[in-house]
Amino acid sequence: MGANVTIAARRAEPAELVLEKMREIAANKAAGFEFVRLDASLIKNVLEFADQMQKKYETTGLYALILSHGGFGNGSPRNETSEGHELYYNLTETI
Repeated sequence: MGANVTIAARRAEPAELVLEKMREIAANKAAGFEFVRLDASLIKNVLEFADQMQKKYETTGLYALILSHGGFGNGSPRNETSEGHELYYNLTETI
């Protein structure tokens, strides 16, 4: 039995560092680790990504899909996405 980890983010560099460390310490060397570019500030992108993951793991199963907004506002005025959602607080964890 193996595991697959996908990190979806805007920037590849930090994600690849995490994935490389995961590859190093993984007990199962057959486990899969990948990066997918994703701008999660737009709900439409998140829904498309979730659909892609559902299709990708349709036969093997998807154990969990965890989404995080990735940060907090810094006290600056409200900043909205093109969909009208608050940029810093528009996405929470989902399992």
